[in-house]
Amino acid sequence: APVYLTKAESDGGACIAAPYQITQGTLPSISVKGTGDKAVTSINLGGLAIDENTTVKDFAKAVVTNNPEFDYGDQISFYKVLQRLNAETQIPYCAFSASYVVLDKESTAKLWDLVDKVGFAAKEGFLAHGENEGDGVFAWVHSRNDYGKTKVSTQYLIDNNSMLQAYKTDDAFTKACTSYGSSADVFLTPDGNGSVAPVTPAVPDVTPTDGKFEVKLLANPSVGGTVTGAGRYPAGQSVEISASPAEGYQFNRWSDGDTNASRSITLSSNTALTAYFKSDSDAGDQEPGGGGLEG
Repeated sequence: APVYLTKAESDGGACIAAPYQITQGTLPSISVKGTGDKAVTSINLGGLAIDENTTVKDFAKAVVTNNPEFDYGDQISFYKVLQRLNAETQIPYCAFSASYVVLDKESTAKLWDLVDKVGFAAKEGFLAHGENEGDGVFAWVHSRNDYGKTKVSTQYLIDNNSMLQAYKTDDAFTKACTSYGSSADVFLTPDGNGSVAPVTPAVPDVTPTDGKFEVKLLANPSVGGTVTGAGRYPAGQSVEISASPAEGYQFNRWSDGDTNASRSITLSSNTALTAYFKSDSDAGDQEPGGGGLEG
């Protein structure tokens, strides 16, 4: 699904981490179960327990011995895109990093000296994600140099970004279109003659069929606190919502600018609000969660 950004967000260089395809190739894909610190790959490590003393040759032997699709000289890369939020402008952006290891059966270098240990942990006997670093997306890629040509596995980024959902909704679409001075966006699509003609899609219907509107609430970052009051309510009803900071955090504001942690809203349409929290020791950018989605 597409991500909808307002004009201000787009002009400010906003970026939302999403589970896009990053490679396509002929090597078998690395499958992944779970996400975040629960993510476990299909790369069998046998009985290897990875720690600060694990060498590259230890890791290489475990991978090659237990996975017939791998061979010495192959490379395993770990890519991650962490979702961040500019504390001053509230514009979301992304921080990208990558690390890799070549399966060298002779190297005595420490594995964690070469790679991001978050992507090179052992769980349940398999290569896995380490501690959770917050919202974002990530992927492992298998590559091989074959007679001067690089072969790769086909991989998609794994979604661990709770902020993403808020930018995919009908409300986000409407908000984005309105910020450009229109109630609907305009897309260019080719007609049968190859000419490009504008097509205006229908604006998502925000009129409830059951006489109720939906309230969606999010906490940002997700570890910063909790939100209550989400649900479906009759049109015109006054709804109480609140944001409660977690230990070490304080409530900052709602996404509509209101600075009251507890407040009431009167429903005239579907409503999505984000409660922004900041760390007591925050001296820079906030790490967004966008999570805590209720309802």
